[in-house]
Amino acid sequence: SITTHTFRHFYATSLYKKALTDGADFIIGPLSKADVTAVASLSHPVPTLLLNETDKRKDNYTYFLTLSPIHEAKLVAMQAKKDGYKHALIIAPNTHWGDEVMLAFQRPWQAHGGQVASILRYDKNTDLKAAIHDLLHGTGENFDMVFLLAYPSKAREIMPLLKYYDLEKAQVFATSSVYAGSIDANQDRDLDGIIFCDMAYVFTHNLPNKHWPEQLNSYSRLYALGLDSATLVENINKLLLFPAMGVNNQGELLYLTHDQQVVRMLTWGTFRHGKAEVLQ
Repeated sequence: SITTHTFRHFYATSLYKKALTDGADFIIGPLSKADVTAVASLSHPVPTLLLNETDKRKDNYTYFLTLSPIHEAKLVAMQAKKDGYKHALIIAPNTHWGDEVMLAFQRPWQAHGGQVASILRYDKNTDLKAAIHDLLHGTGENFDMVFLLAYPSKAREIMPLLKYYDLEKAQVFATSSVYAGSIDANQDRDLDGIIFCDMAYVFTHNLPNKHWPEQLNSYSRLYALGLDSATLVENINKLLLFPAMGVNNQGELLYLTHDQQVVRMLTWGTFRHGKAEVLQ
């Protein structure tokens, strides 16, 4: 049997070493980027599944499984191109996170022939109505899709403005950050029509609204991350031997890339009448 230690707390390196001392055969965690960076710099004598991204040293026993908006933004770019869209309006927060995710969208979008018609960056002090009005006056609406990077409350402000200016002909795409992960049809009715990618689990396991901070959205994604981690513990040897086959976790396929990143096949969804559902 496999002894597994899972942790998400402080003193990550000490906990990692204690897990080894306790005889762990497979270690999952930590979760925060800072803790992952610290643990990634250690040697890993047993398989270790880190739950965030890092540029630190990797070895043959280190694997990565993340809730990555970077990966999602790349998928949005490829899906929008596949659907035939050519000119994008990007709306993103004026933050480091916004920079990273926006760039992750732009690179594959432009590499495959997509054009960026305009970019709107916003912060908490931005007058969105005036900003969108000025942007549309300047671009002449020369775009057929919108990449919207926003948490739910901000997306609920932006979408009505796009509709007010009669931009429904431009399809809006987003990452999973746009969905809080719990049903709130009254508020999310403003999000109707957005296409976004998310974990399959989120569409079938809607949690009650727990008022988590928006950056966490719903803990349902963390539950799904835990289920994926448990599946990988049991199937890591299979993935190593047959990486192209992947493993199935409740209808969600997990693959292992050449750089030891675990990639999940995300599900495309949309909002209809304020409820998130799988896009048919």
